Amino acid sequence: MWYPFEVAFDAPSLQLYVRIIPLATFRQLTAGKLERCLAHKGGFDVYLRLARLSCESFDELPEQGVAGASEVRERLAAAKDVRFLGFHQYDHELGTRDRHYEYLRWARPVMELASQLEAEIFNGSRYLAAHVRVPDAHWERNDCKHTINGQPAHSVSCGDPLRSINHTSMASEMPRLLELVAHDHFVASLVEQEMCARAHAFVGSKYSTWTDTVLGIRSHAKRTDSSSFEDLWASGVR
Repeated sequence: MWYPFEVAFDAPSLQLYVRIIPLATFRQLTAGKLERCLAHKGGFDVYLRLARLSCESFDELPEQGVAGASEVRERLAAAKDVRFLGFHQYDHELGTRDRHYEYLRWARPVMELASQLEAEIFNGSRYLAAHVRVPDAHWERNDCKHTINGQPAHSVSCGDPLRSINHTSMASEMPRLLELVAHDHFVASLVEQEMCARAHAFVGSKYSTWTDTVLGIRSHAKRTDSSSFEDLWASGVR
């Protein structure tokens, strides 16, 4: 949205399949307006504002599941005459993420930095990775009312110091990472995601799109040792 596309993704490889244009050019072409958006308005609206775009008509997406995925495909097909169409569905459970990652890859510098850091820190050894969001650490208690299959599930530590996670020790290598990427926190985050995707096993935060991205990459790469702190907590792991 605020970085050039090629900073995060490998644009040349994507151009083998579809035409792409810079967001600034797209804003000029569309006068900043999409004709129709297939998305849950509450979630997609935030991204549109950040991208300085608006949408004239929202078409709420169906619930998750196989039937929902089929309906999404039908709606996309029905919107073929719409020139400026927006679509937002990051949920990997719909089965779309594998197809996305078949064509969309991180930019080469991101991959090279991940390989460099991986070699420096782990020297070829297998490693485990975890993603803990700041609210989940838990300095706040406002994110503690999640449920899994209708049963209450704590989000990581949920304000309980006995179950808190030592996020300081987890981030001990961050200075080296930031030095490698010239203190660019956005690129550092992408490098971290790639390292989490390569890890032997990964545990993330169930309600985080950052974690969802890692899970999607790992799913496509057939790395099945992935979970979330909330799922572990719900299954009895304390």
